[in-house]
Amino acid sequence: MDAKEARKAIEQVYQETGFRKNQVQSLFAMERLIFGLLGIIKSF
Repeated sequence: MDAKEARKAIEQVYQETGFRKNQVQSLFAMERLIFGLLGIIKSF
């Protein structure tokens, strides 16, 4: 599962649970941070 598929799955969950958009955006910012850190770790 790549980042795009993960994001799609996460978006679906948030839509179903009725999260407010600003919460979703802050969670996406955290998600990008985590994926970025994982990318950095993998490159070593």
